[in-house]
Amino acid sequence: MNALFCSPRLAACAFAVLFSSPSVTLAGEKNHSDFVAAALKHSREVAAQHHLVAQVNITTPEGRTLKFQYDLYPEVERIKVSEDVSYARKRGAAWLLSDDWGKTGEAVGAEEGLDYDTLVSFVHAPLNSVTETRDAAQGGSFMRLIHSSTKEGRERFVFEHSREQPKSGHVYPCFLFERFKDSEVPEALLCGFEGPLYTGDRILMVSVTYDYRLKHAGRTKVRLVSLNATGNREM
Repeated sequence: MNALFCSPRLAACAFAVLFSSPSVTLAGEKNHSDFVAAALKHSREVAAQHHLVAQVNITTPEGRTLKFQYDLYPEVERIKVSEDVSYARKRGAAWLLSDDWGKTGEAVGAEEGLDYDTLVSFVHAPLNSVTETRDAAQGGSFMRLIHSSTKEGRERFVFEHSREQPKSGHVYPCFLFERFKDSEVPEALLCGFEGPLYTGDRILMVSVTYDYRLKHAGRTKVRLVSLNATGNREM
């Protein structure tokens, strides 16, 4: 594990995203906090019941990067850092260096286990809308819709988690939601998050994409929310 990402202090993190924000909240502009809160709650429920797959990319101010895939099933979770290296733990158990989803493997130390807890927190913080407000002068939170589109039965929404009196040129968290007309789960789900994670005075740039999958009897995994044709999502 790269030492740059091995501090337990990172678990107490706050997220923000590099999107320019207007200098003021426009009169009459709608706060979409209820929609976002409901969509995040639904996303957590679907993730807890099925198979969540998250692709995570973290970059330090020095330009060093860490990429990993996180899989969450109701009974087990896994961090895949390369084709040959994965860590897994069953519910209530400790992390193992394991290539069979925690059935067997080599136990890791307590401190190293905290590092993997931290990596997992990068995935769950956006799902739980974990943020930190450091400037009371900006007022309360304000969930601003900055983009929406509908194409071929897919609705996409990008919300900026801003403030009542945002600073010009400042950066705020943004969340991408998608909703498919013919999906197994037609409600909006969190499908993307990207931006800096603050830990003390250091900022780690973080991007996460989320896929929700399930199994039907006699069928292979079905993706509840699909990637676009190129396999990427763009805010």
